[in-house]
Amino acid sequence: MKILLIRPKNTKAFSLFAKAGGLTIPLGISYIAALLMKKGYQVKVLDNLLENLEFQEIEEYIRDYNPDIVGISATTVDIYQGFQIAKITKKINKNMLLVIGGHHVTTLPEETVKNENVDVVVVGEGEQTALELVEAVKNKKSFKEIKGLYYKENDQIVFTGQRELIENLDILPFPARELLEMGEYTLSATRKRVQGKAGAVITSRGCPFNCNFCCKKVFGRTMRYRSAENIVAEIELIMDKYDIKEISFIDDAFTINRKHVINVCNLLIEKKLNLSWVCHSRVDCLDDELLKIMKKAGCHSIAFGIESGDQKVLDSIGKQTTLEKAREVITLTKKYKISSLCGFMIGNLGETKETVMKTIKFARELDCTFANFAILVPLPGSKVFDIAKEKGLIDDKNYDRYTALSNQKPVLPLSELTSDELVFYQKLGYRKFYFRPKYIFKKILKLKNPEDFKQGFRGLQAILKHQLHKYTK
Repeated sequence: MKILLIRPKNTKAFSLFAKAGGLTIPLGISYIAALLMKKGYQVKVLDNLLENLEFQEIEEYIRDYNPDIVGISATTVDIYQGFQIAKITKKINKNMLLVIGGHHVTTLPEETVKNENVDVVVVGEGEQTALELVEAVKNKKSFKEIKGLYYKENDQIVFTGQRELIENLDILPFPARELLEMGEYTLSATRKRVQGKAGAVITSRGCPFNCNFCCKKVFGRTMRYRSAENIVAEIELIMDKYDIKEISFIDDAFTINRKHVINVCNLLIEKKLNLSWVCHSRVDCLDDELLKIMKKAGCHSIAFGIESGDQKVLDSIGKQTTLEKAREVITLTKKYKISSLCGFMIGNLGETKETVMKTIKFARELDCTFANFAILVPLPGSKVFDIAKEKGLIDDKNYDRYTALSNQKPVLPLSELTSDELVFYQKLGYRKFYFRPKYIFKKILKLKNPEDFKQGFRGLQAILKHQLHKYTK
């Protein structure tokens, strides 16, 4: 039995920032592929975010491989790309089973399965569900006993029940990177600092926090961790096999569990791996001691979701952090010469022109290494989406516009600011932060090697392109 797993390419609405944004391997379908291959199934992965094939070329690819099952992993911003691939699949052979999983469909499963070209929707974590589904197809058995599925039967939608989360993540085989062009993946311009290939690893699943713009429906709120030994074994493998020099830990917040971070860092130090790495964190999950050991273990950059420079806005979105804590932690990153990427969001509920200007001012005061100014998008599954829906504001299902860094105007203004004003303040934020003479001078002084020049150019190119872009509706 042959299975084809596909990651669609992003909407053209994201093209403005594509070059600066980097490209991470599709870990989700790579984990699924690895488990299926372990059980003896023939699997291919088409990462169209990398390959950038047109629909005619995708059709030729599917015809040539002739799989029994086509599985698509879809986010909100590429769901329509996924539906088009589903249509192509059914055109080739209506008997190919078309399965879709991912964040978007987990949140809107019934809407997804109603699509005439979709046979099955996988909700939540997909590894075990996908394996049981493939085995049921192979053995011509019913899907009714497989938890985590939505499918159609006699013109009715069947839901088989929620699957429990995987408690022991160490049981999963490492992602099937051998099915991917590993040399083509890279980190964003704000994170890549080492000459050489970059990789991505996830060390935990889940997030216990309750920010109103986030969706927790795939990995849940319960934290689950891989062991330090399992994580470092994967790192050693990809460093040796793919000559990886730099790692991005893509956990929602790598530093939530202090003991977990210390265990991973201590083992990295003990192994004496020549590895540079970056991660995501919250400002309330770091302190001097933890930053010290992270730096020793190879950490060179940390991304923080600061979100706003107004405490009332922070409180209203459920961030559960303070401006003072952000100041304290960014100061500590400078002490250990760790770069900081601070993400800010414009257009939160209750946002005004005054609060936006506070955010821009706060970003400058923090003087972090990099800053990102995104416009709020009400992603399905988030509290913001539900609030907007209750207010009757969600009447546009043009999901390919649901990206925070779009080349189109915001899909839905949720504050008192209009779409034009949100775009104006987003551009102003980038200008006020990056075009400071002091900032430019400091960046020039820090250019040490060709990689620094390369990434600096990528970033500058993206900012200038954004500033000059004429937004359309």
